[in-house]
Amino acid sequence: SSLFSPATVITNRGATSGGKVATSIDGSFYTGDLGKIWNGRNDTQVKIAGNRVDLTKIEFTLKQHSKYLPFYAVPTRCITVAKFPLIISVKIDRQKLSSSLDVIGETQVEQEEAGKDRGFFRVLNEIGIPRAHIDRSFFAAGGSSLNALLFVAKLHQIGFNDLTVEQNGQSCDLFSEHNSELQIIPLEQVDADEARGIVIESFANLGEIDVLAHRNCPELKVEYKHQTSAVFDSFWQDFVKGGLSFGVVMNDRRLVGISLSSDLMNEPSMEVATLPPLVAPLFVMTVAGENKLLEQVRSSNVLPQSIMHNYLSAVKPDVPSEWRVSIMYFIERHVLETASAKQFQAVLAANASSVTRQICEYVLKYDFNLVIHANQQYDLADTLLFPHALDQIMTISMKLLT
Repeated sequence: SSLFSPATVITNRGATSGGKVATSIDGSFYTGDLGKIWNGRNDTQVKIAGNRVDLTKIEFTLKQHSKYLPFYAVPTRCITVAKFPLIISVKIDRQKLSSSLDVIGETQVEQEEAGKDRGFFRVLNEIGIPRAHIDRSFFAAGGSSLNALLFVAKLHQIGFNDLTVEQNGQSCDLFSEHNSELQIIPLEQVDADEARGIVIESFANLGEIDVLAHRNCPELKVEYKHQTSAVFDSFWQDFVKGGLSFGVVMNDRRLVGISLSSDLMNEPSMEVATLPPLVAPLFVMTVAGENKLLEQVRSSNVLPQSIMHNYLSAVKPDVPSEWRVSIMYFIERHVLETASAKQFQAVLAANASSVTRQICEYVLKYDFNLVIHANQQYDLADTLLFPHALDQIMTISMKLLT
């Protein structure tokens, strides 16, 4: 606030001709003799070099940088360079300059970094991104959609709980690099044999939980595939008729992914006694976990009335690794879009894959996530389902849509 000279004081509150009347948004207050003292402005305008500037416009512009500049790329120090290294053509030698900047002030930076800052750079180094690349976008620095998941998961462990994968990569459209080449098709247009092959091979060969059923034993793995195939065939038409499931194809119509969902309140019953012996333990563990999560949600007084149950999602095993995460994200995002379009209030999913677990928790921000440890699960006879299990886990997740 500033006090102006007496000349600016209005001495007649109802001034007529000849009086001093000013229309202004400046703040003021009356004195005891009906004078007025200016007391700053009611808005955020200031004068800079004689020009009136609205500070909110500057603030708005600064906030726009978050769309293009990740939080970790905001400069924390400036380095003075006495002399730029030059090449023969008298242009700046970028390689030498970059190398010299890596060395300058390294000790000082180590002293300045503490707590979360030091942990952040340690995680960055663990996923293979040099600190020298901190001023680049995540992809340009050597990141990928896969290590972005790992990156955010590690950061959550050291306190960066508000960071999501999309925030980390929003300046370079993380996960969307292949979206233009992917299409959704309804399940009735998907070849059942091809879909069965994707599901069985994906879970039997790449599954992190399903390996408990066959323990990588060749004979058991073959039998597990047969049993899974039988279960798949018995419920295929139910998923087709449900209208909630879909396939993912490339632009050349090649099937690369599948997602099967149903209405939790109206899905066909599945009795444990009728399931094949290698499949039954996985089913028991999943159902127990889902029921436990539903109880937790119910206790929080937010249990939705209509829930879409994402039974499984799978990506073709021979899809290149650089595509796999993008396709999984594409599938999981469309699951939520389908549920919303069908006016479900929530989506319930069981995720055995570490990739889908992290997509649900860190990217799509599911509201409830319950971790199930395979080596702690019992059947109705109080017998361990997987006595040979080590540290395999499954996550039961729920996303509220209302």
